[in-house]
Amino acid sequence: KGIHVAGGKIYVNANTSKHSLNIIDENSGAGTSIPLAENGLQIETYGGRLYQMTGYPYYAGYLPNADGSYGILEVRDVNTGNKIMDIQTDLEALYFDIDQSSGRLFYTATGRGIVGVINLADHSTIKKIDVATTVEDVVVHPVDGSLYLRNRLGGSTIYHVNPDTGALINTLTPGNWPTKIILDASRNRLYALSHYEAKIAVFDIKTDAKVLDIPLGTQRART
Repeated sequence: KGIHVAGGKIYVNANTSKHSLNIIDENSGAGTSIPLAENGLQIETYGGRLYQMTGYPYYAGYLPNADGSYGILEVRDVNTGNKIMDIQTDLEALYFDIDQSSGRLFYTATGRGIVGVINLADHSTIKKIDVATTVEDVVVHPVDGSLYLRNRLGGSTIYHVNPDTGALINTLTPGNWPTKIILDASRNRLYALSHYEAKIAVFDIKTDAKVLDIPLGTQRART
């Protein structure tokens, strides 16, 4: 469900039969496997620590007295995988990205319509940005730290947002039901997979203009 490469190590979340976090040496292939109590998802590293979202959408960090399923952000040692702490995020939190320059982590809570902002220096919550829609993916612009938010269920758009003010910078239209966005800083490109259009929309992150549609050669409305 998640893979991340950094510092000569490959970090993999495995969920086929048993949930686990795997830390593998990129050169030797040696490594360790750490059992997880719940489903592991996205992985990122920052400041000698490993951050991974666990829980939602399966067991979802379900809290008996809460209003639904919450993602739990696990903080671990980047080398050993030993857990340092858990951070409870918000309702149906699934995706996050880290601004390496500012040391801020941004997560999306689909069930709440917010983007949570965490200061990684002390793991405190700085604020929650109300975007009033069901955002899913979030990626950080490499130059100015602004955010691209994938809004599949709330209108099949990608919102470009200033995280400091919460203001909308641009609205990008990749096609019906965008199910994944990936940013490639070296190419100044944002790629959006459109589920129902069976294509990938390509945007220039300097201007937010669409530069290309890549058809996948498969039937529309298929996975």
